[in-house]
Amino acid sequence: MFSMYSVLLVAWLAMGVSGSACPSVSTTKKLNGKLGSPDFPSLDHLLNILSNETNSKSKGIDLNLSENSITELTSQTFADAIFQRVTSLDLSSNNLTEISKGLFNNFKCLRILNLGANNLQMVASDVFHGLGNVKVLILRENYLTELPSGILDTGSVVSHLSVFDASRNRIVTIGGEVFHQGLVSLKEVNLSYNLLKTFEPWPYIPAIPLSRQLRFNLQHNDISRLTNNLRWTKTREFSGTVDLRYNSFRYFRKEQFSQYLDGKEPTAFDIGTMYLNFHDNPWFCDCGLHYAVKIAKVTFFLEAALNYFQCDGPSEFKGKYLSYFFDNPDQLICNITERCPADCKCQDRPHDGYTLVDCASAGEYADLPQTVPPGPLFLQLPHNKITSLSHRDYLQNITQLDVSSNNILHLEDSFLEKVTSLEYLDIRNNSLKTLPSRIQNFRMSSVRFSGNPLVCSCDTIWLNDWVRRNSENMSSDFLSRHLCYHTGRYLRLVDVTWNSLVCYRDIAISVSVVLGVLLIILIVCTVVCCKRKYECKVLMYDYFRFHPFDHASCDKADDATKTHDVYISMDRENEDIRLWVKDKLLKRLEKKSKSRPAYKVYYPCRQDDFGDSIADQMVENINKSRRVLAIVNSSYLKNGWSIEEFDFAHRLMEETKSGRLLVLLHGEFDLSAVTQEPLKTYLSGRQCLNVSDRWLWRKLRYELPQRPRTNPISASRESLTSGISSIHASLSESSGVSVNQMDNPDFVTIGVV
Repeated sequence: MFSMYSVLLVAWLAMGVSGSACPSVSTTKKLNGKLGSPDFPSLDHLLNILSNETNSKSKGIDLNLSENSITELTSQTFADAIFQRVTSLDLSSNNLTEISKGLFNNFKCLRILNLGANNLQMVASDVFHGLGNVKVLILRENYLTELPSGILDTGSVVSHLSVFDASRNRIVTIGGEVFHQGLVSLKEVNLSYNLLKTFEPWPYIPAIPLSRQLRFNLQHNDISRLTNNLRWTKTREFSGTVDLRYNSFRYFRKEQFSQYLDGKEPTAFDIGTMYLNFHDNPWFCDCGLHYAVKIAKVTFFLEAALNYFQCDGPSEFKGKYLSYFFDNPDQLICNITERCPADCKCQDRPHDGYTLVDCASAGEYADLPQTVPPGPLFLQLPHNKITSLSHRDYLQNITQLDVSSNNILHLEDSFLEKVTSLEYLDIRNNSLKTLPSRIQNFRMSSVRFSGNPLVCSCDTIWLNDWVRRNSENMSSDFLSRHLCYHTGRYLRLVDVTWNSLVCYRDIAISVSVVLGVLLIILIVCTVVCCKRKYECKVLMYDYFRFHPFDHASCDKADDATKTHDVYISMDRENEDIRLWVKDKLLKRLEKKSKSRPAYKVYYPCRQDDFGDSIADQMVENINKSRRVLAIVNSSYLKNGWSIEEFDFAHRLMEETKSGRLLVLLHGEFDLSAVTQEPLKTYLSGRQCLNVSDRWLWRKLRYELPQRPRTNPISASRESLTSGISSIHASLSESSGVSVNQMDNPDFVTIGVV
């Protein structure tokens, strides 16, 4: 951005310097229509004429060479330095067919250049380069078919051009860079009476200050639509008018404005501030104009928009202005032919919010059409030969459906499931004997179904409830038209009840069905419980605290010999196991909550006394425990002490029946490689817990005592405190370990060997 402003500033200063050397006062030299006369026999005498009659070098020259039938000008014609003083050059009404390159190189002070009314068929893109002081450039009334990019210089140069007139040519194409940001002084552009087919955003590209008004005249072309090949996006305000009167605009479409707004829907402000004058175009007032009506009615542009458009077609709207449709927006419709079924009328009706597909006059349809236009649909198919409604890919687009006066025998729930957007359904005067239950999802006011031979039955008793729920605003005459047939007479649906149809037998059948279903559920649950007995018992304990078939004498709360709920056997040298026990297992077992008990855990790494024999302590504390939890992993199998601990626990539990031995598998290892007995037999024939089991904690609590010892955490702490206190003195004297080191929990934990 900064570099752009720098270029503009330098160019402006350069023009200022060059402009300052140009004369401010000019004298007029009229040689129009005099070529060939004694005073002006040929162009070769032009230099002598100007030299003899223009004495003051401080004055400029307004040179008029029009109407002289000049056919050719060469670069030598204006080669003399005197032409640097020419401020206005009129070459109009001659017979020039081309402008040679470099012809105007010497006109440093030229402000007005008139090349109108010649025979120019093309102009080179750089023929006017260097004419930085030109304010008026006239090319009108020639035979130009194109304005090439660069004809008005480039965007890197700030131009003084304020008037550009190329009207009354045959211009079909305008180069992408003809109108560039450097044209900051433009006041008027006249491109009227040409052959342009489309409108590009030319007026909005020059960086013209808002204080200046630009009149961009495009009258009397053949422009029929707005395009954006320049890829311009509206980012700033525009001041001026763009005159598009007397062109070929016929259809208003909001998408033509969206292309200037990066795809967004245009507002009245967006369209209004483009200052486009669309008067006197042959507008066809159809559905596209509905958007303009809608946005104009809700903005302050309403008054300005009243006469913005005048309709040329269709014939019923000819001569009407936009204001007419403020009160009649529903009349703005578009007839559609693409994908419209044969013998049907298709219309886009934006005010109603749907596309109408009217096949009422077809009379030959036996099913829904195969193809229809896209978008929300009102599908009208009355008075045809339809017997059933089949699946179609567009069913989810149907918002209203009229299939009255056909011969439909069945209307399936599956069909109503697919018409997810349906808001109105007319199925009157068909051959329906019953209605699908899904029709209850509609309000009765949205469904028309009279004139069908409905049969009153116990299966359709729900119709009475549906009618009653929606009968508040229904007239008696309306309710009288909705009947069903029963035992030789017609009943109003609103009067049909269980008693009137004697539907008690059906109630008994329903009760029998319900009981049968409950019996099946009971049988299935019994089979599952037999096959997954253990898991069922775990769930019963987890949810209901019911512990079936557990009569272990060791679980009695008054057994004074059992002071521990669980003794943990593990590989004490495995750091991963110790961390898992400390961070996961102990926190789960020793933490009490409303729904979970807290257990008194004997953890050797925490509670063994260092001064006593490990074997003696193991025997003593296993004897005092109601459960022994062996955490078996690959290192457990290799640790001789762990195997001895397991053997003792297994032998004690089997012989005395004073507790239970639980095995918890930790990590992956090959069970078939286990050779130690009785561990091998135990792993292959018993129910083992597994760390990876998502039911681990449920199963573990099921296996542990139902009534744990009270205050297990405080008791463990007392034992640990007394053990540490008893060995402080002996360890300190024998090993030289300080008291601070012994107080470290990590030291106490890993010091067991």
